[in-house]
Formats: sequence, C-alpha cells, structure tokens
Amino acid sequence: MMNPPPRRPPPPLWPLSCARLARLPCSGLPALAALRARPDIRVGVAGETAWISWDPADSARDEVVEALLPVPGAVFFRQGEEDGRWYRIGSRLPDLDARFPVNLDDDGEFPLRAEAGAAPALPLHRVLVPGPIRWEPPSGAWEPVRLRLERDDRPRPASALLATAGALLPWAESAPTARLGALRAARSGDRVLVFGRRLPPIPGAGRLWGHRVLIPLGMRAEPALPEPRLAEALGLADDQLALIGPDARIERLPSRVLVPLSRQAARRMAGISPADRLANGSADDPGGRA
Repeated sequence: MMNPPPRRPPPPLWPLSCARLARLPCSGLPALAALRARPDIRVGVAGETAWISWDPADSARDEVVEALLPVPGAVFFRQGEEDGRWYRIGSRLPDLDARFPVNLDDDGEFPLRAEAGAAPALPLHRVLVPGPIRWEPPSGAWEPVRLRLERDDRPRPASALLATAGALLPWAESAPTARLGALRAARSGDRVLVFGRRLPPIPGAGRLWGHRVLIPLGMRAEPALPEPRLAEALGLADDQLALIGPDARIERLPSRVLVPLSRQAARRMAGISPADRLANGSADDPGGRA
C-alpha cells in the first residue's frame, strides 16, 4: 500500500496590516475625515460603493485600517505578491470583483492597462469635503454680568504694587540705581503705582498681579475671563491699563504715564523739590546715590 503524498502546508492567513484596498458603502466615507490631509489615500466611487487604496504604513499601526474597521460593510483586500491579484483578507482565492482606483491620464481617460470596470481615482480631500457652515443665532437671552472680585488661593507672582509716595521714598533713596531703572512708576495724588519684576519691599503696600488688568493678590475677577478678554470687556484701548481695587472699582490709565523710576522721580512724587534739598543742606554725591 502506497503512502499518500505529504500535504502542503496551507498558505498563511494574512493580517489586516497587509491590507492596501478596502470596499465600503459611500455612506462610510466620513470615517476617513481625520485623514483628509494624506495625499496617498485615493478613492474610486462606483455607484453606492467606494474603493479606497493607500500606501503601506511606516509603522505597525495603519491609520486607514483603524478608521475603517468600525464601518459596517467594510471589506479589506491584500495584493498577491506573485500574481498581483487582489485577495480578500482571510481568503486564499482572488476576488475578481475587486476594483483598484486608477489614476486618469492627462486627457482624463483611463490608461490602456486599466481593468474593465475600474473606478477613476480621486484624492480623498476632493471626495470628502466639509459641510457648509451655517450661522445660528445665540440661544437664550443675554444678560449683563457685574464684574466682582473673589478670594483666590492660587499663588501668583506680583507684577505691581501700590504705595504712598512717602513710603516709597526711603527705599528709593537707598536702592541701587540699576534696580530703580528696572521699575516703572506713575503717581496719582499721594498714591504711586510701581510696575516691574523685582518690586520694593515696602511694608503695607498693596501688591497686584496681571499685565494689562491689575488685580490685588489673593483675589481674582469673576467672571473668570482670560486677561485679553477681560481687557476687551472693560473697553481698554491698546495703550491702556486697568487697576481694579479691592472694592472692584476700576481705574484706567494710559501706559505712557509709567516712567522709569529714579531717585529724583521718587523725590518729585513725594513733593520734594531740588530747592528743598538745597535748603536742607543735602546734595547728590558724585556716585549718584544721594
């Protein structure tokens, strides 16, 4: 009795990572919306059926396969290495109905090598386009909101302080010239607003945070808007600052009134003139630290 010839091992079942062609209903094309920028994705439409082809992925993940897997009716195909035919994933027989999208020639015609029934290939962004933008009126009634300050435990760096001119002067008289020049200041009555990074350590001075809208430390504006939107809501011009007090009272000032701080400027803010200093017998020393 003759032994039967050994059976040939079955060919492997190719995984989805080998897929280069997919068939799905045209209604499933929106699943590829996030991939509209990929130029390698080509679409051929035949009636209610869309054929999708794409280039091999550079990584183990294939974005096209992941996007189309949830689409009902989506079927994936691989191309045979020896015969070039298209095989449905999981099948060992070629699928004669597979239609690979074919690029048209310069005259808009199919090339001679195109198979019968082939669908013209179009880039995905020409097949899948965003819907029209529709304007809708705001829903609900708009009501004005009163600006107020609320407690806030978030740590913030101080960018300005508010002190009296008399409290600022002793520190300005002994501070280094370079540190004074890094600050800007403006006076309104007896109050002095000092703006900068390294603020003077003046006891009792109110410290504020912000750049264009200055708010006391430990407080925040309510409603909690970003500073650009808050400045817009307050009607600030591009060259204006807003100072919000603890009682939510708003003061506006042009940014040009902030001038570099110096000892002479601090003395003028405190109401001390050069004649007063000469009368008191004091004068600037050669080092500029009078």
